[in-house]
Amino acid sequence: MSRIDWGCLTGTLMRGILPTDCSVQVIATKLISDENEADRRYRIMFWDGESLYKHGLLITSTLSPPTKFSIIRVGTDTLPEDCRESCVRKLEKDGQESYAYLFHHYILLQDGTEVGFKLTKQSATKLPLTPKSIGAKMDEGSATGSLSTPPNLSIPGPPPAVRPRTEVSTPERKPNREAVKRNLAESFPSPKRQNTGQSNGAGGGGTKATHQIAGIETFMNKYKIKVRVSQKKDLKEISSSGGWKGKVISCVLSDSTGDIMLKAFNTEAEMLNSTLENGSTYLLTGARITPVRDARFNSTGHHCELIWNQNTQAIGPLLSDPVNIKYKFVPISKLRELEKDSSCDVCAWVQETGNVIEFRSKADKDLKKRELILADDSEGGSSISLTLWGRMAVDFNHNNRVIALKGAKVGEWNNVKNLSIGFSGSYEVEPNNPRVEDLVSWSNILQNSQSQPPSQLNKSSTEEEFTTIQELKDALTVSGGEKRFNLYGWIIVIKDENLFYRAHTPPTGTRCNKKVVPGSSGFECSKCIRRDIQECDTTLRFNVRLNIADYTSNSWCSMFDAVSLFNMSAQEMSELQEKDETKFQSHLSSKTFQPFIFKVSSKIETYNHAPKLKIVINEVVPISWVEGEAGLPWKDLIQYQISQVHALEAELGVAHDQEYGTTWGESIDI
Repeated sequence: MSRIDWGCLTGTLMRGILPTDCSVQVIATKLISDENEADRRYRIMFWDGESLYKHGLLITSTLSPPTKFSIIRVGTDTLPEDCRESCVRKLEKDGQESYAYLFHHYILLQDGTEVGFKLTKQSATKLPLTPKSIGAKMDEGSATGSLSTPPNLSIPGPPPAVRPRTEVSTPERKPNREAVKRNLAESFPSPKRQNTGQSNGAGGGGTKATHQIAGIETFMNKYKIKVRVSQKKDLKEISSSGGWKGKVISCVLSDSTGDIMLKAFNTEAEMLNSTLENGSTYLLTGARITPVRDARFNSTGHHCELIWNQNTQAIGPLLSDPVNIKYKFVPISKLRELEKDSSCDVCAWVQETGNVIEFRSKADKDLKKRELILADDSEGGSSISLTLWGRMAVDFNHNNRVIALKGAKVGEWNNVKNLSIGFSGSYEVEPNNPRVEDLVSWSNILQNSQSQPPSQLNKSSTEEEFTTIQELKDALTVSGGEKRFNLYGWIIVIKDENLFYRAHTPPTGTRCNKKVVPGSSGFECSKCIRRDIQECDTTLRFNVRLNIADYTSNSWCSMFDAVSLFNMSAQEMSELQEKDETKFQSHLSSKTFQPFIFKVSSKIETYNHAPKLKIVINEVVPISWVEGEAGLPWKDLIQYQISQVHALEAELGVAHDQEYGTTWGESIDI
């Protein structure tokens, strides 16, 4: 008589866990693929006597689907050697999570025509006695599977005569308890106690791993990996737009073959946070394997990630044989060749350490950072800036030490490369590595000689202090990231329409600056979702549109902080316009066709599916023609222009002194 495993779906498939051996009843079957396909796909609904599971998917080219009310066995322990592995995939719909079970084999225990009804604990006793059957294979031209039946059960004939039972009197025997114990001990010897291999007595199991990170796949159910924990984030609470709220934490696990990310949510997140420590080695098993959903938030390079659940076990920390991180160091002088937002490993000496800076981001988040100057011996000595974020920035105290960065993010600002870790990446202080030993010796010599290595990357910050509008357009065409430049040019026109706007400035000190509009109860801010803002919590800001030009091109720009241009605040300019329109227009006109140094931020944006150059002027600096005046001294500007002439002469193959018999020093006193 076949029975189902009551409640087996609740603890396995409905939680995203592959079953090892589970007997369930089939409630419905539906073909969802083309009949002419090699692998047919059937959606199957399972019942375990307590729960209904609707996401079973049978993919097969040899088996027929089980009929309604059939009892079947599924699981990893029931697969033949030549059969594909089953797997579980995560599904999301309307903020609700579920799991689909993809399998390629089953064992038919009892056909649905013999069962005939949906089983309950009361009705299960009515099942007819039927022998257990093997996996149903499809016959040619038949839609149902054939059942193999043991011999003699299908042979017709009269039932055998029943032999009358004869009572035999036997003398009463007392059981020999010692003999029973001895026989049991000989037949079932107790297993030998295995060495757990633990270094600190926590948990159980040996320290021998069955798999490596590079071999982790989604179809695996049983594995044991020996890993080192790094990049462990702080436990934080998050909420989604669908109304879900909970806790989340993540870290990166590493071994000699690669890295993989481990995540946990809610109660499991608290368990992970209290169990794993950064830099320690553990033996991990039982975490659910899922494919990476978004590679933007997973820089490990692995196509899978692990989810901590109720079956996850971590043995450790292991002190006797820890996992050493495998590095692929890139010299600092070669970082200029890497793309922005890429990751790399760097070994360097901490030349300078800045203070912790606390600030509020545009998204109203309180952040902490610390900037370091790293140096190495590449190309005679190179240096680069490193930014640490969060707790890593607060806890750093390794000045004049050699550190090894793992997974540092490459950034770029104003054509200068930089590194950052904290949101991603980690570091070690002088790990056991030949490259580290070389830099320790190099830094000791450098500190004794009191010489500083030149920066091979930061030279461009002074060489490209000025640029032209056309060069700016060409540079952004190649690389569309935001850049900062200095432009020397003239203002052609300033639009006097919509020169100001009223912005929200919350009294709490948070940053908004969003345009507000009058409402029934006050001003309304769409960013802060408020409709009762008073005028005292707003301020006038500039929204200047102006066209600037130099000897190469011209471009429209925006300016939101125009005090350096008009020498007046937005409120003062607005009052001047209301009081005397003529003086207001005269003040605007006085700024046109005057040479200025424009400090701009520029980037390429997409507008109507077409690229568009966006230039924002951050500051306007006048030219100081008289010594002692405020502004940029004219000699600094002339030196830049002379360098441009020298570059042009080198390109043309001519020299100024050869053509005209004079030098710049003789012509201009600079």
